[in-house]
Order: sequence, then C-alpha cells, then structure tokens
Amino acid sequence: MSYYDGLEERNTKKIPYDDTPISRNSSGSRRQVGGSSPKTVKVLATLVAVLIFVNIALVIMTFYYLKNSVVKNVYYNTYNLPDSSDVSTYSVSNAKWSSVSIAAGTTISTEEEFYGGGYSSGSGVILKKTNSEVYILTCYHVVDSYQDRVYLMAPSSLKPVKATFVGHSKRYDIAVVKTTEIDEFDGCTAVEVFDSTYLEEGEGVFAVGNSLGAGMSITSGLVSKLNSLVVTETTNTKSLRVIQTSADINPGNSGGGLFNTKGQLVGIVNAKKHTTKNGGSTVTVLGTAFAIPSNMAVSIGNSIIENNGTPRCANLGLVFSHNASHGVEQFVDDTTGKTISKYTVCVDYINSASPASGKLQVGDMIVSFTYTDKSNVRHTCTMFNKYSYDDVAFNVKPGSNITFNIKRGLLGNIDNGATDKEITFNVGTAVYSTLDVDERPAS
Repeated sequence: MSYYDGLEERNTKKIPYDDTPISRNSSGSRRQVGGSSPKTVKVLATLVAVLIFVNIALVIMTFYYLKNSVVKNVYYNTYNLPDSSDVSTYSVSNAKWSSVSIAAGTTISTEEEFYGGGYSSGSGVILKKTNSEVYILTCYHVVDSYQDRVYLMAPSSLKPVKATFVGHSKRYDIAVVKTTEIDEFDGCTAVEVFDSTYLEEGEGVFAVGNSLGAGMSITSGLVSKLNSLVVTETTNTKSLRVIQTSADINPGNSGGGLFNTKGQLVGIVNAKKHTTKNGGSTVTVLGTAFAIPSNMAVSIGNSIIENNGTPRCANLGLVFSHNASHGVEQFVDDTTGKTISKYTVCVDYINSASPASGKLQVGDMIVSFTYTDKSNVRHTCTMFNKYSYDDVAFNVKPGSNITFNIKRGLLGNIDNGATDKEITFNVGTAVYSTLDVDERPAS
C-alpha cells in the first residue's frame, strides 16, 4: 500500500470571485485625483488616534497582568517544560545526522519499497564510522529473523543500502549491523555518547527514530525513571534494566536514540507499554516508553565489534543489593559537578566459583571500584547503585585486576566499627563469557 493511500482527496477548487462587484459611492462633486477632503482627513486622524490609544492600553494591561501573576507560563505541549525547552535545533541536527532508519525482511531497492511496509521497521545510531565501514547500533528484535535482509537509510541519502549483520546479545536486545557503502553516509557522524550514570529524573530528552516506518521524526519528553525493570518478548522471562521516558514512542522507534538536550546519546529506545489491566479492564497507557542506558548499550555494541559478533563481559559472580537502612544520599561528583543519588550498595551473594570468592564477603559495602579497560586504561568508578558494575562489565579487560574499596562490618545503619579495606583480585578469563542465555553481570 502506498504511504499516501487513505488520505482524503484534497479540494483543489479555487475560491470564486464575488458575482456582484463591490458597489462604490459615486455621488458628490468631482475631485482632483490623489486629493482628500477635509472630512476624510479628519476621519482618518480620528481612527489613527483610536488605534494608538488601544495599543497603549493593551501594553499597560499586559504589564499589569504579568506583574500580578495573572498570566502564567504557557507551554505549547505538555513536554515543553524548562529542561526540554533547552533542546536546540543544533542539538537535534547533531542527533539526526548520527541516526538511521532500518527496514528488514525483504529485498529493497527503492525509497518506496523501504517505506512500503510488510516487514520490520526500526531505527539505529551510528556507533562507529571509518573510511570504509559504518557500524550501526540497534535493537536485536528489529533485525531478528531477518539478518540477511537488513537495509539502511541515512539522513544524507534517500537510497536504501544493504547491511551486513555483525552480531547481537538477545539477553540485552542489542545488535550491530554494518555497511561498506560509505558514500551514502556522507556528512553523517558517529553518535556522541553521554555517560548515563549522570542522568537525572526530570531531565529533558528527545527521541529520533523511524516512527511508524515513515522516516525520521523527533519527539520530546522527560526522564521519568532511571532504573525500571521490564520483561520484553526478546528478554523472555528475564528483567532488563531500562530508562523510562515520557517521550512519544511508536513502532519503528525501536533501536533509535534517546538524546539529552545537548544531542548526546543517553539510551537506545527498545520498548513501550501500550496497555495495562485495572480491575479487570484493559486501560491504555500513555507516556511510558523505555530505553537501554547508553553506557550498557554502547559497551555491548563495541564488544560485539571487538569479538567478531559475540559480546563478552567479565562476570564476577556477584549479586549486589541496596541497603535500605542507610537510605539514599545526594552525592556531588567531583568530575562533572552534578548532584546525583547515591545508594548504599552491599554484596548480597557470591558464587563459590567466582574470582571474588574468599575475597569479598556478603554484607561488604562497596564504596567504589577500579578496573582496567580493554585499552589498558585504569578507571575508578563510584558505586552509585547496584547497577554501576553492570555498566562497565563489557569494557573490563580479561585477565586484569579489579580493586573494590569497601567498608566491612556495618551493622544496620551504624557505621561505627566498620573497617575500610581494599580488596583486589584478578577477573580471570574463564568467567569472561557471553550473556545471551542465563548469565549476566551482577544485578
């Protein structure tokens, strides 16, 4: 079916002229062309004076109402709150030029076929661009079952190009595809990634995606919740940690980017809640969409590229939990200067076969940890919440050492008697494993 099928036929008839010409008063003495009678001048002067008076009155009234708070802030839509109103056309342009539309499931050679429907429609972001290849990060469910029939449409071109499937993680609903038709991506750039650790609830965001399979469009909203747990068709029975957003999301947005007001990637859109049950009735749900945090999505994507299609991570065999007795504190990060929530994170479970066995103990409070990435760079990360290690697990170098700064001996909400310790152990290589079935980082 054509994209325009079903639209109402436009009325192309022109508005006719009046059948009867406007009558003109021809009475009165003949006057010189261009002249004006004293009476006419007087009428015009009166009208001008009235208009000037009315405008002055309107200005005075406007200032009065503003001063007395009668006129409130007016927003053009419910999402145009102070944070999201900071979205500039420059930010949107940057995000758009790192975004692509995706169609899969059939052979495609024209723009009409690309937007024709009857196959899987989705979106993606440019993760990496070289002189010969472009790597696209998307959701696995967009290209699942269509791995040999994936096509891309760049914002710089209206020509569909065939993509090669690189690899995926079904567990995290992430996939990477690539193309060598670099000319069609002229002017496009790799996406700029924001550290999703520093996202805040209420922060303005916008989504760029191939909504309804009809081409790139943009919607705005807020970060509604930072750590939601959802179960999708792709993740089956396993919970996936996601960012919840109020931005309008539709089929076709999956795999596309969720961006902050600076045009930096904060998440990969992957799901939306459509309905829920309320007292036996089905209720439509609005403004509840989800995105995989950028830290995890990007690190999995890079791991897929580095490991020939199979993502791998250092699974420590640990389970972390939040200690409710200590509550949540507002922490000012020295690097960014941002104030974010910091939970008290403790070790809840240790697998007896894990490299941490005999090193860490159940009940240890994790303050921070230091690890070596695959480029041999050491990083120290504050343990803001129980997901902090998950975000870097795919970047940890196999066979390297990891150091946890801990407090041992906490009793309830009392720190007295707790001992500060540094626990170091080797992450090993045997636990450096894929995460498609039952395994995952600490959660």
